[in-house]
Amino acid sequence: MLGFSKLRFLDFVAPFCKLVPSIAIPQREVKFGEKLIWTLLSLFVYLVYCQVPLYGIEHGDSEDPLYFLRLMMASNHGTLMELGITPTLTSSMIMQLMASTGIIQVDGTRKDLILLSRAQRLVALLFLWGQATLYVFSGIYGSPFELGLVNCSLIVLQLAMSGLIMMLLDDMMQSGYGLGSGTNLFIATNLCEMIVWKAFSPLVISAGNGKKFEGAVLELVKLLIDKEEKFQAFEEVLLRKGLPNLMSLGWTMVLFFLIAYLQAFQLEIPLVSANSRGQTGVFPIRLAHTSNMGVFIQNALVSNILTISKLLSVNFSGYFIVDFIGVWETMESGRNEPTWGISYYLTSVNTLEEFQKDPFRAVVNVTFTLLSCTYFSVIWLRFSGKSAKDIVEKMKREKLMVGGHRHSSMTKYLNQYIQTAAALGGIGIGVLSILAEILGVIGSGASILMTVNVICSYYDAFEKENADESKKKVISPQKIGRK
Repeated sequence: MLGFSKLRFLDFVAPFCKLVPSIAIPQREVKFGEKLIWTLLSLFVYLVYCQVPLYGIEHGDSEDPLYFLRLMMASNHGTLMELGITPTLTSSMIMQLMASTGIIQVDGTRKDLILLSRAQRLVALLFLWGQATLYVFSGIYGSPFELGLVNCSLIVLQLAMSGLIMMLLDDMMQSGYGLGSGTNLFIATNLCEMIVWKAFSPLVISAGNGKKFEGAVLELVKLLIDKEEKFQAFEEVLLRKGLPNLMSLGWTMVLFFLIAYLQAFQLEIPLVSANSRGQTGVFPIRLAHTSNMGVFIQNALVSNILTISKLLSVNFSGYFIVDFIGVWETMESGRNEPTWGISYYLTSVNTLEEFQKDPFRAVVNVTFTLLSCTYFSVIWLRFSGKSAKDIVEKMKREKLMVGGHRHSSMTKYLNQYIQTAAALGGIGIGVLSILAEILGVIGSGASILMTVNVICSYYDAFEKENADESKKKVISPQKIGRK
């Protein structure tokens, strides 16, 4: 018993981690062109999976309780990409939390870090099978009794296998074969695809006053050709209801460029070499120091709560605890949505009409969103290696110092800026997410931020590949503090 109590979690799961498929780190230099090919191939597989429907499902188009989280989870209802990146994100969040709080002992050695990464993939695989089962038996695809055991098993298998392939593609890209992170790329692609489709979709919809193009831009061109009153044609597409309109496209572009503008704000901390005099570089602290991880974690938390609530409501409706977590009803639109309980208040408020209809729910939802995004953004500093302590340790290894400060005071000096940047970034992305819902933009504030980050990162990658090395050494915040 004594020997077993000393057995660490990582050592215990190490034999099981070998059963999880993974991509080995390349032993050679992968050229930019090859990385681009693997990135495009991963993107192609993702887009195909978003269009392949699940075999054996029912009511796939009418009932989607998680519709407002789809974009941030890079998922598509009723297809092979039903789960999106939720299992990977949830496992990463849990493992990082357990490691940072000491529940899991990690020495910081290369061996332990590799074991932690493999354990995270193992947990992600378990979550993948668990969430696939929850989705089926929660009734999202219809009653499990009507679907039958064979169909239920096939749906779970499809979700698990497609999720595993997406995990491997993300692992491949982060191992050095691709450009950036697969999960970030999938979210950005999901948003870009949605914007292009809502602007230029050639699908013809039968409306009350005739047939119309789903794409707002195509409908505008059509009306400008057909109508003599050009202003009337513009006004008709500007605020049309039930279909994409120019107002939502306009607000999306405004929010996109606003985020891109704010991304440029950063504080540059001068660095000096410990072995020589004079400034040798800078360490930039961006306004969104932890990017959009706060809203990322918040969305993952809400997604799991709603899934569990839906499962409990289907099987144990009427019990006080179950109803307190969430009461679900089918709306006129065909969607199954929470109408009371915790799940009801966690569901985002989409329009000003909903704000006016239930102000208390709106206040609770806004407060929860802002506080949770801020909290998770600040707490993520400890998990991601971007805290002042981690950055200072990295600087010491590289024999760098903050100008005008000794090693003993560097942590306190950097912490006052990093903590503030993380908190402001969390509040900012929370506000953007709320504004995006109210203004009716395509996607969400968090997804637009992620898209801007991905576009900027790819632009930097192309620029770095084609331009000569800069004389001024700039230390990237992504590199400093990475474990």
